[in-house]
Amino acid sequence: MPVRIYTLEEASRLLPEVECSLQVMQSAFEQIRAVQDQIAVLEMLGATRPSSPEHEELQTVVAGLSEYRRVLQREGERLAAAQVILRDVATGLVDFPASHQGRLVYLCWRLGEPSIQYWHETFAGAAGRRPVSELNRKDVSSDGRSE
Repeated sequence: MPVRIYTLEEASRLLPEVECSLQVMQSAFEQIRAVQDQIAVLEMLGATRPSSPEHEELQTVVAGLSEYRRVLQREGERLAAAQVILRDVATGLVDFPASHQGRLVYLCWRLGEPSIQYWHETFAGAAGRRPVSELNRKDVSSDGRSE
């Protein structure tokens, strides 16, 4: 499958959808942590034994855990289908493949930022983020191809 190359404008238009997916994923992660804690307590109470009064509750909680995992998978697949690269769910960090001077780079956005303000080389990671204003020079056309 060829890599989807985004212009800054195309990636920016996709932000509301990406933001929604990230928020859903973060919420699911919070629920997973809470459910895992609940499972740990139930297991300490002996709920793994079928004769335990907490056994049915444990089964219900475990089923809920599976649902939260399905939500994570669904939202992750939604981002992957758009070829948005999920870097970190906890911070909401994503990359959009882009082109700069004929090479692949990433437009970088983090949940909570008002717009896509950074880009970085493919090898640099988020620590190497640079202002997108560098990309607005004449060497990048509006469709992301070098001129």
